[in-house]
Amino acid sequence: MKKMVTAVMVAAAVLGSVYALGDKKSKQTVITVLDYQDATAPNSFEDNKLIWEAFEAAHPDIKIEREVLFNEPFHQKTAAYAASGKMPDVFYMWPAGRSSAIHEKKLAKDLTPFMKKDGIYNDYSKACVDPAAQASGYVAEIPFGLTVSHMLYVNKAVLEDCGLSIPKTYDELKAQVPVLKAKGYETILMANMDDWVMQLSLQTSHSLML
Repeated sequence: MKKMVTAVMVAAAVLGSVYALGDKKSKQTVITVLDYQDATAPNSFEDNKLIWEAFEAAHPDIKIEREVLFNEPFHQKTAAYAASGKMPDVFYMWPAGRSSAIHEKKLAKDLTPFMKKDGIYNDYSKACVDPAAQASGYVAEIPFGLTVSHMLYVNKAVLEDCGLSIPKTYDELKAQVPVLKAKGYETILMANMDDWVMQLSLQTSHSLML
């Protein structure tokens, strides 16, 4: 819990723009948040308590305006924000893939200095805070975890029919495509209704970005 709340605090520390509400005696700083959450997930309400409600309770002078979306509606909204050049103060993103526009336009801040200042940088796996692992070239996000799902099942009989063997590198895999197509085989099949399945399997790790 401490780490999750701290992550939000780090994000809050790097806000580009906030504004105050109320009269002179009671001003509240407002933080806008674009969150990615499946409201039907068993732990969705627990996440709210551990992160957002805990943060507001610890900082009564801060008000969180949170927009919660999931799957394609989230990606569409993120793309619209990125196109406008102005993101919410805190938002969920990926190290590349469908968050590429945010990275390319440098719409997220480098969080490394803030993590080191708060003494939490070394609490994370080096893979989570490796600038080379993010399309921006710096730590634009703080992952809450890593999910590795790069798995490919191979029909060995098909490969043998084409005079091929199981490839050991991505380049070898690509080189087999024209050979397989020439024999009338589909090269890669994935039963993914949503686009993110293919992206997750071939390109990225799944992370929370602030």
